[in-house]
Amino acid sequence: MKCLVLENKKCTITSGYGQRKLNGKYDYHYGIDIVMEGYKLDYIIAHSDGIVVNLVDNKINNKGSGSYGNYVKIKHKSGYSTLYAHMATGLLVKIGEKVCKGQRIGYMSDSGDAYGKHLHFEVYFKNNPINPLNVFNKEIGEIKETI
Repeated sequence: MKCLVLENKKCTITSGYGQRKLNGKYDYHYGIDIVMEGYKLDYIIAHSDGIVVNLVDNKINNKGSGSYGNYVKIKHKSGYSTLYAHMATGLLVKIGEKVCKGQRIGYMSDSGDAYGKHLHFEVYFKNNPINPLNVFNKEIGEIKETI
């Protein structure tokens, strides 16, 4: 599948958005989990132009914690923001930095509450989570959401 959040541009979704059963318990998954095609790791890139508004670096794997681990949150135009989680230590951006579509922001890993190395990707519209597949391969400016 083509995707705008990995440098290679090709990915496999390993866990979808919405209610799921994980380790015998039901939870609500506010994002999608992604690996590069062939279940390989890749650099994570900014989906669209924006500004880094939050991040956490230097976290380790902590299964069962509910933590995003190392993550980056980017604010985009028109009320959108994207969140990239479970990244490797040593993020490539800083809070307040302007990022361009396709710019490297970090590398996949398993920091936080992760059961294998991958990217957890979330999208928000006006601070409300939406299914990332609605915007996965579209420019933020092309999307018409109403909440």
